Amino acid sequence: MKLFAAVHNNTNILCRLRRNIFSKAKSLFNAHSERKDVILEINAPKYLKEELRENNIPTKMKIRFVQVILDNGTVEVLATNVLSNDKLKTSDFKELYALRWGNRNIFRPY
Repeated sequence: MKLFAAVHNNTNILCRLRRNIFSKAKSLFNAHSERKDVILEINAPKYLKEELRENNIPTKMKIRFVQVILDNGTVEVLATNVLSNDKLKTSDFKELYALRWGNRNIFRPY
């Protein structure tokens, strides 16, 4: 939540969730789930609310959670502040996730 607050309205981000973060979102996804993409409104934890208010940052944020199934069958849940499916389709996220490992050959020049 602190990361999303830090870039509030300035930068688009994409991150992989640790298993114990946003358990509400992670419980929506598993390898057999039909659901692949969901937007949830997340409340800041109590310890962070005062700091957010002091910096004029909302204490509730909409975050998009996307399930990505890797080639080895591992289920990853990614979080982003890009809420529009017109900007990023659910199917785009696996490719974007692969970029974090330095695979720069995914996008070939024309």
